[in-house]
Amino acid sequence: MASENDVQESHDVSEDVAMEECDEEDEGSDGEDILHDKYSQERGTLIKPVEKIVGESIKSKTDSTSGRVYQQQRSDTYQYVPIEKLIKAHLEQKGIMELILEQEQLHNSSLLETYRDGNYYKEKVHQENKTLIPLLLYNDDTEVGNPLGFKKGFNKLSMFYVSLLCSPARYQASLSNILLAACAKTSVIAQYGIDTALSALLEDLKKLEMTGIEIHCDAYSGVVTPVLFQVIGDNLGLHQMLGFVLQLQCKLSLPLLQG
Repeated sequence: MASENDVQESHDVSEDVAMEECDEEDEGSDGEDILHDKYSQERGTLIKPVEKIVGESIKSKTDSTSGRVYQQQRSDTYQYVPIEKLIKAHLEQKGIMELILEQEQLHNSSLLETYRDGNYYKEKVHQENKTLIPLLLYNDDTEVGNPLGFKKGFNKLSMFYVSLLCSPARYQASLSNILLAACAKTSVIAQYGIDTALSALLEDLKKLEMTGIEIHCDAYSGVVTPVLFQVIGDNLGLHQMLGFVLQLQCKLSLPLLQG
């Protein structure tokens, strides 16, 4: 019959073995992630973001051992996903351009249904005479920390997404068709302005509207022209992107407005 010490010892050994196996699994999973990322990058299916430095700032930090407060210089940055590579990789996926071209052929110009029926789009298509890819730019903030904690807002991020208006309506709300283009801390945007966070994206969009993107897939081979067609967001996001006042306050009461 096993003694209490033998049971305790075997329990400790099994715990050690389990922890070693977990560490091996973690190391293996990290290695697999690296290989997976490398493989995806080589195939062009993973577009890694580029860190953009917008300025330098000084932050106070406290040494956990000595309690001494010291100043540390850091770079203020935001992340930008190269829009040309992003759109090219998305359009060259199997079936994407096929759906877009089918959508164009099925369109009935006699009805007012989508952006295609407006005068602005018709005039632009007629003038450009190109294969246009109208883009929708969407902005929203997200809190990655505890929104009820004492550090709320500290890690708040402003996200900028791009989606294709020319894709069928049933697919436009799919997360796989909403592409992350840029990401910045709201504190960085508050300090340097939203123009700084959008500068790389807007410069690339201007360039692409002039030169286009050459894509090759089963359904289409040639040059397409991405065009920023619409900007949407909630009240705060739109005010921020368009340069309006962010304090959404009204000085008139409802009865005065009605009267």
